[in-house]
Amino acid sequence: MFKNKKLRSFTALFLAVLMLMPMFGGAASAAVQYETAVFNPELLAAGTVVTSVSEEELSEGILQTSIVLNNEAGNYQQKVYAVTADVSDGNHVLVSYKNYDAGTPGLQTVRSQVKALEKATGENVVAAVNGMAFNTSSYVNTGTIIMNGKDFTKNNADTYYYFAVLNDGSAVIRDPGTPTDDVKEGLSVWQMLVDNGEVLPISDSSLHPRTAIGVRYDGTVVLVCVDGRQSPISCGATLTELAYIMKSLGCVRAGNLDGGSSTTMLAKNSCGYEVELVNSPCYVAERQVASAIVITAPEKEHIDSDGDGYCDICGDLENEFISRILRIFLFFFDLIGRIFEVDLTTRIEHKLHK
Repeated sequence: MFKNKKLRSFTALFLAVLMLMPMFGGAASAAVQYETAVFNPELLAAGTVVTSVSEEELSEGILQTSIVLNNEAGNYQQKVYAVTADVSDGNHVLVSYKNYDAGTPGLQTVRSQVKALEKATGENVVAAVNGMAFNTSSYVNTGTIIMNGKDFTKNNADTYYYFAVLNDGSAVIRDPGTPTDDVKEGLSVWQMLVDNGEVLPISDSSLHPRTAIGVRYDGTVVLVCVDGRQSPISCGATLTELAYIMKSLGCVRAGNLDGGSSTTMLAKNSCGYEVELVNSPCYVAERQVASAIVITAPEKEHIDSDGDGYCDICGDLENEFISRILRIFLFFFDLIGRIFEVDLTTRIEHKLHK
């Protein structure tokens, strides 16, 4: 039926998963040992247990990390997704708006904003998260938004801390009132979570999906999403827990962005054609939002020297149509996996990319 060996392998795996699914249980995993360059579990909040960590290089200097946390009783699971980006050697952090036009306020999914940004700039987007909160009537972004050096909300710089990429390419989070004359890309944050490498005192005990941005001492940018409102799969995080997560990822300064149903992370693997949804938005579909933070990198060339239909670099299908069909299968696997609390998509994608 299938001439391609890897397609036959995928089909066999598909059938095997359907037959074995009743055998999967939903018990909490035990603590694991691992090595990671971007995450220090010893800096998490007291009583937090790490049950799994996985990493994938999206591009040179850009790493995606998936972390599953729990408490000692095993009834407080949190799914955390992080992207760390060295903003040098061609990697950039950009702020986006609907149709990549901040002069016309409106709402658009992060995915659609990514497509508009790529079309307008020619940049290759490898990761993106939702941005700051917004007025649900006027669609105006809350606080400062600066795109390509143009400040669209000059009067808000005195109100909020803001994340900024300066004209020299460095990334910082600045105090309210700091002039924006040297800012190329900028976006306000709701609350500061970490300052000088320490968690700030925050009075908040509510659990929600969260999105945050941070900067390390060396200027590396850290984007984080925590899934929530999906207990027991992922219960969300308080702002204090989010702060400890940002600290554990090495942030010297970090701020909270829009969360709840807005929380969205997209990423493209090292040889992918387009960004894919990484996290699980609490209302299943991606919400339309007013702004986003986007990470771009030089695009890698797809090379298929042996003519087997797969990229030699990472194994992704060179045929974009077939690749999208298989992504539809993975979407349904993800839905089934959530019911059984098993990460089927990761297992199948690992097989697909081999």
